[in-house]
Amino acid sequence: IMYYRAIYLLIIIFLNSTCYGRFHSRFHHISINENEISSRHLLSFNLINSIKSYQLVSTNIQLHKYFTIENKTHLYAVQSLDREYLCAEQFCSCLTQCSLQLKILSQPEHQIIFVNITINDLNDNLHYFRSNEIQIHIPENTNIQHRQCYRIPNVEDKDLLETNQFIYQLIGNGSEKFEIDQTIGNDLCLRIKNHPLDREERHQYDHLWIIVTDKQQQQAKMQINIQVLDVNDNSPKFLTNLTKVSVNETFTGELICVQAYDPDEGNNGRIIYSFDHFDDKLTQFLYLNNETGCLFILKSLLLTSIDLIPLLQLNNHLLLTIRAQDCGSRMSSTLPVYHPLEIIIDDINDHKPTIQVRQIISSIDIIKNNSQINIIENTIGILAMITVDDIDQGIYGQVQLNLIVQTSIKKHRQAFQLKSTSMKHYKIELVSPLDYELESTIILFLDAIDGGGTPPLSSDAKLTIKVNDINEYCPHLVNFSSEPYIFVSRQRFKKIPAEKFSYRLFAFDKDISDQSNITFNLLPSTYSSAFKLTTNGLLTIDDLPLKLPSIIELDYSLTDTFFPEPCIKQDKLIILIGDTSIDRDYLINEYEKQLETSQHQRLITQKLANNKRKRQETIILFLTFSLSTSVIFLGILCLLCLFCCRKQKRRNRQRSITTKSSSLINPSLLEDSKQQSPHSFITDCNGKSSLLPPLR
Repeated sequence: IMYYRAIYLLIIIFLNSTCYGRFHSRFHHISINENEISSRHLLSFNLINSIKSYQLVSTNIQLHKYFTIENKTHLYAVQSLDREYLCAEQFCSCLTQCSLQLKILSQPEHQIIFVNITINDLNDNLHYFRSNEIQIHIPENTNIQHRQCYRIPNVEDKDLLETNQFIYQLIGNGSEKFEIDQTIGNDLCLRIKNHPLDREERHQYDHLWIIVTDKQQQQAKMQINIQVLDVNDNSPKFLTNLTKVSVNETFTGELICVQAYDPDEGNNGRIIYSFDHFDDKLTQFLYLNNETGCLFILKSLLLTSIDLIPLLQLNNHLLLTIRAQDCGSRMSSTLPVYHPLEIIIDDINDHKPTIQVRQIISSIDIIKNNSQINIIENTIGILAMITVDDIDQGIYGQVQLNLIVQTSIKKHRQAFQLKSTSMKHYKIELVSPLDYELESTIILFLDAIDGGGTPPLSSDAKLTIKVNDINEYCPHLVNFSSEPYIFVSRQRFKKIPAEKFSYRLFAFDKDISDQSNITFNLLPSTYSSAFKLTTNGLLTIDDLPLKLPSIIELDYSLTDTFFPEPCIKQDKLIILIGDTSIDRDYLINEYEKQLETSQHQRLITQKLANNKRKRQETIILFLTFSLSTSVIFLGILCLLCLFCCRKQKRRNRQRSITTKSSSLINPSLLEDSKQQSPHSFITDCNGKSSLLPPLR
């Protein structure tokens, strides 16, 4: 019904304006505050031309519930007007102010009166943020000089902004690092103050509040959570201060874990470990986990390993460098850091000492398999050089060598001495000669003991000393206790040749065991033709002369078969011919007297020869001394003559200079002096004249 009524009124207005041409418009302006009490009188109309009534004819029928005309001429607001509600219902425009236009029809003239009602805004609404919390992400490398702005949604207020002014405040832990600028457009601006952000120092500001206060001290607040974004601005740092680690050479497994820390997050803080300047030969021994930084020993670090020895320093020190680098992109990656690691390999006593023997006397190579040493008896000096070694290190590589001589001969036991020449080097020295005749084979035991372990490790070596014989002893007869006297009675010679004479000689040689190798030989002498001596020592008479002396000397020789130089001994065999044993003693005394006489004569002869030699030596010494003295005397004379000649030459030179100077002064006087003076002048080879004294 209301709809049709409105259409009816519009048609009447249109017809009135077009058909009658009597339409008159009037305009009224009214300003009221919102939310004023209801039933407020707004406007009164005057009665013109006996107008009896006014009627609301606004196109927006919804406004009729807010306004009414009472008593035909009075306009009232029947409800409180809420500007924000009217704006929301689009009854008015709220960009600047809320204005309503009422159309009132006057009857019966059907004249339209326009009433513009301006609703003044009041601060009757609380400002608010749409969200109670906001997240902001700020990179830590933000340049504060650029004054970067991070937008924050502003508060919302249904009232006009001109109606109210806001005060912005930032509070909370960390608020001193930020500031709030006034709105840029419809937003607020969050800026960083003078100090840049450091994510490693603080990665989040989650207790910041922005508080907005209006004129009536009404507040609205919103929590700001600032997340500081990481950039790769930190290099890794090693947390491990350990630079040295000791390990047993036989150990395998995890040795040590080096740890580095990078405060960046994500790949910027992810650390990769690796070796720096790593020798490929060590890959068989060591493995480094690039994620954890743990170092593993895959294979025992034996100090005797051929591959490991060239890489060691100070014999058992292995130097490594571990590099740590983050996984940031190439554009943002930081410099790697390096951690030196020194592995000290501790040796264990797992090797026995070794013994090497080099024979010196015979100049042969190293004796292998503990074989024998051949030496010649009566030799002294260094027998052999001993080298002991233990490839273990430290106390385990220290070796002590002991010598044990296995012999029952005290002389031979004391003949060997073991002396140290330097570390791990010894010599076996023969301080007294060995005697083949006492013992031909001597056993030496070398015992090498290292200085570590319980029990310590040891090695031994057996040396067999073979003493080679030399021909130091000549054969000699053993038939006689003292002198070789053979007494034969004359009665026995009378029976010759009926009973042939024979005598067996026996000889002995210490150098050989087979005494049958001694050869007997009869040397030429006065009566050697009457006797015959076989090579095996049988003395016989072949042709006895008619007259034999009481004492017969036979010269003989004994020869051994020693190679390469046999020994020959020559001696006399005395045959005494007598009747009884008394004659035997007498003949022996006579023979000994003859020997003493001959020995005395030999001594006298030798003494005379010695005296003659001494006299000759004295004469030679005197002549040598005299000749030397003469040579020295002649040399002294020659030196004196030379000295006198030089002195005379200097005097002559001085006289010549004096004469020339006087001639330059007065030449006529010089000529007169030449004529009158009995002196004469001589000219030397250089054309210089000198004055000679007069002859007397």
